[in-house]
Amino acid sequence: NTGTLISTAQQLAVNTAGGLQSGVDFIAEGQSDDADTVIAGLDTALTTLRSNSQKLGSNVALLQTRLDFTENYVNTLEEGSGKLTLADLNQEGANLLALQTRQQLGISALAF
Repeated sequence: NTGTLISTAQQLAVNTAGGLQSGVDFIAEGQSDDADTVIAGLDTALTTLRSNSQKLGSNVALLQTRLDFTENYVNTLEEGSGKLTLADLNQEGANLLALQTRQQLGISALAF
């Protein structure tokens, strides 16, 4: 439903302080029903706008949570990849040799 407003007079003036003064007479005589229709349409639009605004607010909160998780996940993966690429090969080789020695000693102990 759409209504039409007819402006019978419009005044616009700027005062010396730089402010804007406006006086608008939108409703001609006999057109109050049209104005009521327009006001009802604006009320409906305002209600719809508020409802959609609430939905967007909820979606923003959900997206923010997902963004935080994704950023933390990326940081963890970057930290892990940094540790892999910057690892001291001599140190890691010594660690591997120590683990292999422990494993062989464990197997030898089980054999007796």
